[in-house]
Amino acid sequence: SKYIFIIKTLTLNGYETTVYPILPGKDLGAERILKSSGGPYELVVCCGGYGTLNHVINELMLQEDRPTLGYIPSGSTNDFARGMRIPK
Repeated sequence: SKYIFIIKTLTLNGYETTVYPILPGKDLGAERILKSSGGPYELVVCCGGYGTLNHVINELMLQEDRPTLGYIPSGSTNDFARGMRIPK
């Protein structure tokens, strides 16, 4: 799957990769995950749609030392990606 490819690519390039699903209705939102997962991080990569990206950005904006944010658009509607000509 595309997520396995992303994880392998990050790992092969020297990143310690940890994967957390963002499920806001299940108490697994970015707000809880980024606080309780043992950061600080130097890089956060968000894979998903606009809702997932919104949750991650909102949490990162509250942090004093913000990590770099990477975004891999993989939601069901990718108007932003299409507009920026980011390939699937």
